[in-house]
Amino acid sequence: MKRVGKPARAEGLVLGIDAGGTKTLAAVADMRGRVLGLGRAGCGNFQGNGKSFARIEIANAIEQAIKAANAEPGDIIAAGYGVAGADREADFDIVREILDPIDPSGAFVLCNDTTLVLRAGTTNGIGVASVAGTGSNTMGFNAEGEHVKVGGFGPFSGDQGSSADLIWKAIVACFREADGRGPKTLLSKLIAEELGCATAVDIVELTYFDSERSEYRFNGLAPLVFRAAKLGDRVARGILQKTGRECAANIVSCMKRLFPDRAQAVRVVLGGSVFQKGEDPAMVDALSVAVRKVYPGVRITRLADEPCVGALILAYDLVLGKTAPAALQRDVKRGFADKFRSFGKFESM
Repeated sequence: MKRVGKPARAEGLVLGIDAGGTKTLAAVADMRGRVLGLGRAGCGNFQGNGKSFARIEIANAIEQAIKAANAEPGDIIAAGYGVAGADREADFDIVREILDPIDPSGAFVLCNDTTLVLRAGTTNGIGVASVAGTGSNTMGFNAEGEHVKVGGFGPFSGDQGSSADLIWKAIVACFREADGRGPKTLLSKLIAEELGCATAVDIVELTYFDSERSEYRFNGLAPLVFRAAKLGDRVARGILQKTGRECAANIVSCMKRLFPDRAQAVRVVLGGSVFQKGEDPAMVDALSVAVRKVYPGVRITRLADEPCVGALILAYDLVLGKTAPAALQRDVKRGFADKFRSFGKFESM
């Protein structure tokens, strides 16, 4: 996490940005915690969208939020940016290159979007956040300000829990059923129907170069794994349980380096569409059991707010020069929830 620019002015509005692999969400609020305007745009992750397009999407979301708040860019005194893809020091330099021309505040906090989950899900930003959504990532902060990151680089770091990871495990299970290597599974029927294929094996045609649907994205099928598990499919439930244990290993690795006292009641916040929207609890249940074997006092919660709330709270922290008061955090969460209900949801899993 990096703080950029001069100390923020004490009076004005704050800006929060959650720029992820699926969407970018922006919010403008005043110093009393009233959320005045929201904005949304597409992918803000330069790794998947390119620097130019990421800048366009983030700028679009900022412009919408400021306009919706009936404000001007000069009214923004501080900003919190959580940006997917800000993983290495070199990545932070790239994100700075993206943000500097479009940031209206001149004083901002920049972090990976996983940090927003932790900040929104705790009163002090201390603990571990694990995100499973378009991608997956795990990171944490302790009271001494030490920071640990586990995974978050996609296939290179063997990440588990993303929507792509779940659906590819499911597709493999379908092919194993078809050729006799594995048990029967409802996933074969659900996936084939969703894709308009005669059988699950026929989905291979969607990957052919000359296929009219060669650009089809499989990530959106992840809810089918939860649906099948809820309907009693053992294969689907096994996928979720295995994935939950894999995510738990990442969390425990992070906790061991930050919180050596295993009796400590560490806060773990789960965020991202896979964790927050899954119909069946098998994945989270398996994760919780595995983590508690090592840290029996751990406190595991699923994030109830949009991560963008965490970006606003980081902006308040910056303006105040300390952790924002709990009352202000509660007010901005309520204000954001009220505004977001009328604003409308943007994406599914």
